[in-house]
Amino acid sequence: MTKIFLYSTAFLFIWIFLSQCIIFRNRWSDKKAYNVFASMKIPLKIYDTIIDKCHVHYAISGSDSLPTLVFIHGSPGSWMNYMIYMCDTTLQRLFRIISIDRPGFGYSDFGKAQHLQEQCKLLLPVL
Repeated sequence: MTKIFLYSTAFLFIWIFLSQCIIFRNRWSDKKAYNVFASMKIPLKIYDTIIDKCHVHYAISGSDSLPTLVFIHGSPGSWMNYMIYMCDTTLQRLFRIISIDRPGFGYSDFGKAQHLQEQCKLLLPVL
């Protein structure tokens, strides 16, 4: 009985760990994102810029003439977490939407997470 419990617990922890590793990436290729937005006839621009030797990856949808609404995801995730809002027709009429991968997540140097103060410093030039 004890062995079954130990094996079951070990299996559960390994399964949770591996599933979280997959969830942490939570990203599509830029090509796939462009195709999805194009199929919905929503303009999309994706940028990958370098700030202080770090990649900052972000996406913009909507007209430049509208006020800007910015989404910065939590941990884990990527700009894709806000795709549903970027595709929302009501929001599209009201805002240009920017969704940013936080440093260390998505395509912004995935796996190299930094302290929140450093992340803010890196995202400020984009904003």
